[in-house]
Amino acid sequence: MENLIEREEYTEIRNRLHDRLLAWMDETRDPMRGYSFRCRPWRADAAKKSWNDSGMTRQKEPDYDENGELRYIDALPAVPASYTVIPPSAK
Repeated sequence: MENLIEREEYTEIRNRLHDRLLAWMDETRDPMRGYSFRCRPWRADAAKKSWNDSGMTRQKEPDYDENGELRYIDALPAVPASYTVIPPSAK
């Protein structure tokens, strides 16, 4: 087996697939997403590492058959899930 990730002729398709994967990770609130997954050593155009990253939070709105998240301190329902879009200039 040969790893092709760093082959120059595959850069465009690799980056496109990586972008799609990152978008899907944001949509599904994947716990592994974050700047460390976004800033891969082979991704020359990756944004600088930042805690702000994509601005997505991990919580999501519960599905119709799920209980919502509760706050740790008092077990009351947590505020609705939300995220703030951080302008590229602030990253």
